[in-house]
Amino acid sequence: MPLYRTIHLLTLASLLTIPGISQAQSQPNISARFGTLFWSNQTEKSEQDFPQGLYFKDGNDYTKLDYQYTQIGKIQTYRGPNEMVIYTRSTDQNGAVQFTSVSQCTIPAGSSRFFLFLLPQKDKNSLRTVAVNISPNRPKNGSLLMINLTPYPMAARIRGTESTLKPGEITVFDPKKSENQALPVQISIFDEEWKPAYSTVARISETRPYLSVFYMENNQKGAYRLRIFRNLDMLNVTQSGES
Repeated sequence: MPLYRTIHLLTLASLLTIPGISQAQSQPNISARFGTLFWSNQTEKSEQDFPQGLYFKDGNDYTKLDYQYTQIGKIQTYRGPNEMVIYTRSTDQNGAVQFTSVSQCTIPAGSSRFFLFLLPQKDKNSLRTVAVNISPNRPKNGSLLMINLTPYPMAARIRGTESTLKPGEITVFDPKKSENQALPVQISIFDEEWKPAYSTVARISETRPYLSVFYMENNQKGAYRLRIFRNLDMLNVTQSGES
């Protein structure tokens, strides 16, 4: 039976309401290591399209954010409030340095390691940020943490597990164990009705966790892609692959 036929009608009302990225309650302060990824659905973007001169506060110090295009930048340390603020740096007419807030996101409670996504918006000067918890054992080995970066609600079936994700939502899939590393993935999107959108067979190992990003290439409707990051060990170089 097609995946979109298995979705209960009772979920539709909640799917059409776009949620906040993190539903975790704020904590006064956290200390965590993180890597930053500049993500754009525009494949023709180059480093010249990067937002320039972004900073965050590590403790009381403004620190320049290190990031790359669709890859994880240098690992950095964040010590501060649960709400992480991103700033730009400028100088006024008297030469005094100023820092201006341009975006902020909630770091999920309990995070000791996280990915920070930088997501440019249609307005060239607008930036959205998303923090994804990848602390040890979250997700656990053999699991797949998925984020929906399309404007549509999506439903995914991954080897015996099913879940729906609103735009911007994150969830963890725990596929049933199998000696076969081939992992069938079926995804449907809700655009007036449920429609099959994407299918692939990924290869996973039960010795490591994975992060996957579902998105539309060049923001083109129908051009759906799934990017899988295959090494979430923040002490090593992060590798990725396209399915």
